Amino acid sequence: MAGELARRGLTVRIVDKATEPPPDHSRALAVQTRTMEIFHSMGIADTAMEHAMRVGGLNVLLAHGRRARLPIFDFPELSTPNPGIFVIQQFDTERVLASRLPALGVTLERGVELASYAQDSAGVTCALRRADGSTEEVRAKWLLGCDGARSPVRKGADIAFEGDTYDDHCMLGDLVVDWPLPDGEIYLSPSRRGVAAAFPVPGSHRFRVILILPEAPPAHGAPPSLEEFEGSMRETIPVPFKVQRAIVLSRYRLHHRVATHLRKGRVFLAGDAAHIHSPAGGQGMNTGIQDAYNLAWKLAAVEQGRMPAWVLDTYETERLPVARRLVGFTDRLFGLMAAHGPVARALRIVAPRLLSRALGLSAVQRRVLGFVSQLKIRYRKSPLSVQIGTPPE
Repeated sequence: MAGELARRGLTVRIVDKATEPPPDHSRALAVQTRTMEIFHSMGIADTAMEHAMRVGGLNVLLAHGRRARLPIFDFPELSTPNPGIFVIQQFDTERVLASRLPALGVTLERGVELASYAQDSAGVTCALRRADGSTEEVRAKWLLGCDGARSPVRKGADIAFEGDTYDDHCMLGDLVVDWPLPDGEIYLSPSRRGVAAAFPVPGSHRFRVILILPEAPPAHGAPPSLEEFEGSMRETIPVPFKVQRAIVLSRYRLHHRVATHLRKGRVFLAGDAAHIHSPAGGQGMNTGIQDAYNLAWKLAAVEQGRMPAWVLDTYETERLPVARRLVGFTDRLFGLMAAHGPVARALRIVAPRLLSRALGLSAVQRRVLGFVSQLKIRYRKSPLSVQIGTPPE
């Protein structure tokens, strides 16, 4: 957000409560086609690609070592400079974005948090607090909250964050694993026990494995042992494997929430401050980046007198439905993957065969790629849009 605003000629101040850059352990991995288009516009696509691994295909694991595969690049719909799904670890994405700030005259101020703020018709007065305890009062025309799921900006604006927390048990492992599955592919494995998903990470035999189990997590909340993690993997992944090394093992809860509004006066929300959901589909970070890009060009155009003030209202008009659809979809998908009871277990047993047949249909393939790539996001109902023809399916 800060870099794009500065690139478009606005004066920006960016503060981050964290005192250090992100650790070399990523949360988000997937960078989708639409996001790469934005990176091209911003002039950072080549730098991002230096850290990227292109995913070859999406696979559903079947019994006896078989798999149904959806290749990513065999579709003319992905006619874009960098088609496909890319694995770029989040700390690399953040570093690429932050590295361009100095050239734009922007300093990333770490160890500085927003203590409070008050807005009026002309601007926002912000109280900042540094890690050493010193404080500063800042006057700004706008306040943009890209400050995560616990957003102080959202709370200060009294904007509700509607949704819930899933009851299920989720574990994550960044692993070096020896198995008969090729590197550079995504694998999904529904089973009676739960669902496993494996995402490639740069490096030989490196994968991030996420396990979603329809049971209450242990009360202690401590990270799983390698023995526990491997045991759950063996119950959900139908191929032989051996974990050579566990880089990170963690246990966590998943949430699904959407802010009721993305704007209140001179305050805006974007990214996790506006919407959080399960990691199904690798959409979260990408949606946040697209929030920021959408708002940045509009804010710059209004501030520079090139567009009327009402254009800022289209940020919520365009982006809030995207967030709601995304959370709704991932909620339904997560519900199928992690639902309790005999019917749900039976569905997970037959799911690999059903998915295998579905992925063989070109119409299903196009819909899956359209959703995952985010190329099908459109703003037909926006006041900025005029439909003069029929868009391609």
